[in-house]
Amino acid sequence: MIFTAGRLKAVGVFVGRLGVSAFAVWCILRFTEIDSIWANLKLSSWLGCVILSLLMVSHVLLCVWRWRAILKEIFNCEVGFRRLSFLFGISEVVGNVLPSFVGMDLLRAGALARSVSIAVAARSVICDRILGLLTLVIVMTCGLPGFAVFIDHGLALYAVSGLCFAALFGFLAVVLARPWLRRFRVLANTIDPLVGDVIRALSTRALIVPAFVSGLLIHIISAALLWASGLAIGVDLGLVYCLLIGPAAFLVSAAPISLAGWGVREGALAAGFGLVGADANQVIASSVLYGLTTFVTGAFAMVLGLVPESGPKRCQLV
Repeated sequence: MIFTAGRLKAVGVFVGRLGVSAFAVWCILRFTEIDSIWANLKLSSWLGCVILSLLMVSHVLLCVWRWRAILKEIFNCEVGFRRLSFLFGISEVVGNVLPSFVGMDLLRAGALARSVSIAVAARSVICDRILGLLTLVIVMTCGLPGFAVFIDHGLALYAVSGLCFAALFGFLAVVLARPWLRRFRVLANTIDPLVGDVIRALSTRALIVPAFVSGLLIHIISAALLWASGLAIGVDLGLVYCLLIGPAAFLVSAAPISLAGWGVREGALAAGFGLVGADANQVIASSVLYGLTTFVTGAFAMVLGLVPESGPKRCQLV
């Protein structure tokens, strides 16, 4: 095998992110009890398992629905729901060993490129991800008053508030800077079309519900999944606490510095729930089960995608 500069760089990035996840896990284990975490990882509540299952199914259906709506309304591209479900499932399963959402998105785009053009595949996935992150920040921002009342009104509140407003103002600055971006050929050919896709998604009436409202619901369901993961193993983290702390931890774990957010997510959740006096071992056990649900949701999406689907595909990059 010939190790080119590109391959060496890719291997180096992978090893670096693996190291970040390993270091985060080591730090967690350093200040917790592995035996206690392992003991908590036992399904003990059938009600929690039922709630967890229903939330996972809802999460998959909403994610695939939003992706399909983006392809249809922005790119005039018809791809079957089951086909997209299968591709989404693959990215969820394999993405657990890839760098956070970046690895999942590359996998989704590459797999979709077999059905549509690579340009449509890449732009649809990036648009879907940006909308997901934007709605996540909006959920966090709307939860700030509750965070101040129920969680913390000191340094933690300032940190979360700063993160929210920096993200929102950063997005607004990029949108307002579109005329300036077009002056540079590289930016005009790369960043400007992506910004345009997101603006169209937020301004197209047919996309308001699938792109924006469903995005808010997806993140609320994700926080509820964390709560249900705890219930399934006999731990009640509190739904309100999960809705207020979970989104911030999910945003931190989305940074492409680790493998699928493992370790980083557990550390962020342990720190956040530590503000309300929750047991760190129980929080980490719930987070681990939450992370493992991606395998289950991915498998469900893949099974759903195996059902034959008829109908012609049409696609046009606009």
